[in-house]
Amino acid sequence: MAILPLSQLKILHKGLFIVLLPSLINAALVLTLESSLDRAHNLMQASRRQSIIVDTLTADTLVVTGILSVGNNAIMNGAMRNLKHVLDPYFAKLSEDVNRLAPEMPEELQFDRTRRDILKTIDSQRAFLVQINNSKFAMDSLLIKLTRTKPWLKLCGSESTLLNQSLSQAQEAFRKSLSLQKEEQQHTALIVGITLIFNAGLAVLLAILFQRDISDRIAVVVRSARQISKHETLTEQVEGQDEIAGLYRDLQVAGQDLRENETFRRSVMQMMAHDVRSPLMASTISLEVIDKGAGGAFKPQSKKLVDAIRQRMQYCLNLINDLLQLESLENKGVETKRNTENLQALLKAAVQKAQEQARLEGIDCVIDVAQLLVVVDGDQIAEAFDRLLARALKEAVLGSTLKIAAIADGQNVLLTISHAISPDPDDENDAFLTDADIFDKYRHLAAPGKLEGDALSLPVANRLLEASGCRIERRGGETGVIYRITLPGASQTAEATTYGAP
Repeated sequence: MAILPLSQLKILHKGLFIVLLPSLINAALVLTLESSLDRAHNLMQASRRQSIIVDTLTADTLVVTGILSVGNNAIMNGAMRNLKHVLDPYFAKLSEDVNRLAPEMPEELQFDRTRRDILKTIDSQRAFLVQINNSKFAMDSLLIKLTRTKPWLKLCGSESTLLNQSLSQAQEAFRKSLSLQKEEQQHTALIVGITLIFNAGLAVLLAILFQRDISDRIAVVVRSARQISKHETLTEQVEGQDEIAGLYRDLQVAGQDLRENETFRRSVMQMMAHDVRSPLMASTISLEVIDKGAGGAFKPQSKKLVDAIRQRMQYCLNLINDLLQLESLENKGVETKRNTENLQALLKAAVQKAQEQARLEGIDCVIDVAQLLVVVDGDQIAEAFDRLLARALKEAVLGSTLKIAAIADGQNVLLTISHAISPDPDDENDAFLTDADIFDKYRHLAAPGKLEGDALSLPVANRLLEASGCRIERRGGETGVIYRITLPGASQTAEATTYGAP
């Protein structure tokens, strides 16, 4: 039973399902992965900005330390003149940094307020430096100088505290950003892993669906077709409403029709074998008795009528016997036992049997065959030669010569049975015909008159030759007839086979 009811869909819809389902699912996974990558990229950018902020605040902390040290040393040494000009570059850098960092800092850190406090402190430091810019302060005592440094230390300490607080907040934000970035990387890796596993599982699922809903059902159809060819009853079922199920239902109907036809054919064959052939044989015997004078002497006209009736009855008997033999060859097969046979001996025996017919037809038979060996079933080939010679004698022109020749052709032997008059190569009708025409049992060349009693000799001979691995062709026209038979030479291995069995 299928996992999904694909057997209810048409084959086109199944193909679309198998193609589009993975595409749609993978498209959703790609969008999810793209979103995760975008978040990871944004977090990386945020981490880079946080890193720049931390570096800048760390450098500004060092700047404040430098301002504190320079100012404190200048006050203690009485070198306060022009101190403001010395520290102005430091103040400018510090102001520039805090103004530049303000837009970059996260809103939750409230750095804008810190920036204003730092700038206010810088203004206070500059104002303090202006106040102490007096050379007279250089002569003050150490105690006064220490007292004068307290406001400076307080301003620088306040400034350093503000920067350190912002630095701590920035470092915490940086660590948080790194943590989120790592989590997003793990999330992306998880999505990629899930995608790979899902695609592998989806491939297995679709393979199972294809196997169960398409391959297995097609296999059932193929096995059923083989059963039909053997006239067997179908034992398996194909469910669904698609083309495969429809084909199977058609096969069921065809199988039923073929079995009925086979039953009818066998009935006809049995009827011909018993109900038709037996009365004909009895009638033939009766005619023989009458012909011998059991009912008194015949008038010449009556004698001709009896001969004509006997000839027609014999033709019907030959036709029935050949048809029964063909049916046996096609349905039961031909068991062959190939041995190495002397072709010349086989042909001489066939010609010997045909001597009486040749004498009546006024035809001479000439054998031009060397001592060639062929690998065939001797009994079957002998029967085939008998039928071919009988047919060739009926096709020959009165008073002509029937020539039988054979030559070695590689591993095979090429045998020709022809009239003395060679076919005209320019005659369009002088083409070699295949088994589908004159050798077919439904299209033999028996015709009223001279060929009337031939019945199905050619189809029977063809089946017997094929069973021994031979091939026969015929070319005929107004100028003559040639039978060409290819037989396996003695270099080929002899074997026992069954030809034509179902």
